[in-house]
Amino acid sequence: MVDKGSKRWHATAVGYFLGKKPYFPHLEAFAKSNWKGLQRVSATTNGFYFFQFQTMAYMEEIIEEGPWLFQGQPIVLQAWEQGMSLRRQKHSQVPVWIRIRHLPMEYWTVDGLSAVASGVGIPLYTDKITQSCFGWIMQGSAL
Repeated sequence: MVDKGSKRWHATAVGYFLGKKPYFPHLEAFAKSNWKGLQRVSATTNGFYFFQFQTMAYMEEIIEEGPWLFQGQPIVLQAWEQGMSLRRQKHSQVPVWIRIRHLPMEYWTVDGLSAVASGVGIPLYTDKITQSCFGWIMQGSAL
């Protein structure tokens, strides 16, 4: 019985919004057009959302690319696991992506970006594109 139920939720991300609940059809349309491998979106009346993916790899990629915002509201997103209870956690901090525009090239180092980002909060990590820029800069300076 449990195995059968677990198979149904395989490759499913569970989430809830920290702000107001979004209009479901808009959320569903956004997720389906932006999240590769998403097959189905469903919701409970108490504000939990289920995003079922074709594979675990697709689901993990979306979770790792977070945090996600929808209409300015952050969504807490995690992989479904057996025995999971649908309870909201208390949050005193929320990770957010920041975009730094027109940053002089001399700040494009791990220490430089960390110092600039520290003005907003505690830096956690960079996205894949920024990491690839570090590689490009390192290769370019080795000439």
